Amino acid sequence: MTYTKNCCSTSLISNSLEFQIFGNPYEPDTSYALSLFNTPQSTIDGGQIDFDLTWYIQSQKLFGQKSLSIHRLIPSYTTIGQATQYTIMGSALDQVNSVKLNQTTIPQSDIQQIASDGTFLLFSATLLTHGLHDLILTSAIDKKQLHGALLCDEALGISSISSLHPQHPNKVSDSGGTEIIVTGTGFNGNIRAYWFKIFLNGIPDYHQLQVNFINTTTFSVMNPICQHGQSYQLMIQKTETQENVQSHTLLHGIDDTAPKVLSEQPLSYLKPLKLVFSEPVTVDQFSVISEFMTYTGSETTDVSNWFDLFVNENVLTLHLKTNMALKHNRAYHIQVNGINDLHGNTPFNWETITGGNYASFISGKDTLPPSQLSLIRQLDGQIVNLGMQLTRNKTYTFIPSAIDNMTSTNDLAYHIRISRDGGLTFGDFLIILNQGFNVFIEGTDTKIIFLLKVTDKAGYVAENQFEAVVCQENIQISSLYTYPHPSEERSNVHICFDLSGDIDLISQAELQIAEHPYALAQFTKQNSQQLSVCSLWMNPAYDVFPNNEIPVRLKLTIGQSDHKYIDDSYFIQKDSTAPIVSIVSPPDGAGIPVGQPTIIVVQAFDTCELNDIHVRVNQGNWILLENTHLFTYTPTNTDSVTIEASATDTNGNTSVISDDTTITLFPFTGLKNTPVLNILSPENSAVYHEKENILLSL
Repeated sequence: MTYTKNCCSTSLISNSLEFQIFGNPYEPDTSYALSLFNTPQSTIDGGQIDFDLTWYIQSQKLFGQKSLSIHRLIPSYTTIGQATQYTIMGSALDQVNSVKLNQTTIPQSDIQQIASDGTFLLFSATLLTHGLHDLILTSAIDKKQLHGALLCDEALGISSISSLHPQHPNKVSDSGGTEIIVTGTGFNGNIRAYWFKIFLNGIPDYHQLQVNFINTTTFSVMNPICQHGQSYQLMIQKTETQENVQSHTLLHGIDDTAPKVLSEQPLSYLKPLKLVFSEPVTVDQFSVISEFMTYTGSETTDVSNWFDLFVNENVLTLHLKTNMALKHNRAYHIQVNGINDLHGNTPFNWETITGGNYASFISGKDTLPPSQLSLIRQLDGQIVNLGMQLTRNKTYTFIPSAIDNMTSTNDLAYHIRISRDGGLTFGDFLIILNQGFNVFIEGTDTKIIFLLKVTDKAGYVAENQFEAVVCQENIQISSLYTYPHPSEERSNVHICFDLSGDIDLISQAELQIAEHPYALAQFTKQNSQQLSVCSLWMNPAYDVFPNNEIPVRLKLTIGQSDHKYIDDSYFIQKDSTAPIVSIVSPPDGAGIPVGQPTIIVVQAFDTCELNDIHVRVNQGNWILLENTHLFTYTPTNTDSVTIEASATDTNGNTSVISDDTTITLFPFTGLKNTPVLNILSPENSAVYHEKENILLSL
């Protein structure tokens, strides 16, 4: 049967919930499921308990008749061989005629009391078997069993106790946290561990420890903060049996904790050096070395006798003696050696303490400005001076430098003012870095003056002036030359100039050829001092320009905007190159049918116009081709035939007879069995575009 109802109000008494069921919606002799209204608050850090066990309540039988039931056994824990009185809570216990724990029957003489209403039963028993025991009750008409009602365990005892301290197993750190291993018996159940020492008045000082079980016979604890030289004892307790056991082995506190620096007050003109530690300390010795921070050299002096060192418990103080004072323009190196606590532990490392030794550095007041100001040209490492020349339209990198008696080079502040007219006017001060700054020398600059200002961290300033002469750039340009040379009409030619000198200033070169628009020239760097600029050009016909002279203008862009122009020219010659001729079809050594016409295809090319193409057969007379590239020949017999081709251009240049212009053909008879090759597509005289693919069907 299932019935849902908020039964009543609930009271929390100790670790038990008590409630009263009222009303009449319940059936007699029926089980009802019981659940919590809300989830109990979890006291486990990092875990959540899932209450997934079902509880049941049995209603009474009709007319108030009660059935045998077991609610609980008190206590639920006992020790082997220990006589214990037990209380069974339940109902109808007055009907019980047999009580058993596992197979052990409790004699009737040990059953001491049974409540008249049957709600409890008292008996005594001494168990000798380790483990869980079931409680079994038998009446004349019923039998009930409570599984795992009682756990019987060995007596609580400690076999051994030892710490994991690196010095000795009976030592523990005074700062706590030393792991202690405890072995023994009877550790099942709720085990508590206590750490204590006994005062002279006999009152123990207890600290409960966190128990971490390793197995059923071993657990570990961590000691709390303790005192050096004090002895401590461990006690364990089992709450179920109220057993208490104290260890016979004593653990002794030892100071192995390094002191900590709580604060540091550095030495100054008005205040002493003051170190505050977490515990009393001792020291061995100290020293103070004075270093002269002037430009005359680094001299050191031991001034330890100016100071007194005091140690008061955990405070260390180093102060100047009466009538002593720190000096300007000096650095002081302070060392305090052998700092330990009263038991030889060196302090934790600090910003100024390493391995128990204190070291610091303080500076006296700086009263001197920076010195040895210089300005160096990065290109050659020279200091800027009147003997230095700076080329117009060129960018230079300059590196400032200076030294200071107190301020490091990287911490000096650099500023620069620049005059480009020999000091008549100056620009504003600019912040520069000691890695360098860039200056572009303009075409209008006459003389460069740098005013360098350097400031140290104390605010002292030093200035110096550096001057350099400005000169015009030096670029040498060769006469124009061409290749190939000599240059012929209607042919490609490279037009070039060689440049040397300040070629790094040239940002662009352009060539204007034969009065055409300027075109960018190609740079070819020979080395760091030489540069070639060239442009590819197609020569015109021979008679286009007067005297066959082609004018050329070179335009150089120097720096950012300056330009330089050079005019030159070159001559072209009439075409003196013979045409290129070859017979492309049929191939040399091919067979041709007797009595059938064979078409000979001649290919000829010339940079100028072709005048004529001739062919001859077997060293005969030259035959002028009416169709510029085709010659038809019909053999009459099977004798081999040699055909040669030649071409002449309009300038009278005639090609030379060579293997490319000569083929030998072999006539044959029997056309009946002769294979025939025809071109099906494309059709004759078809037109195609440049770079278009042509598909042939044969």
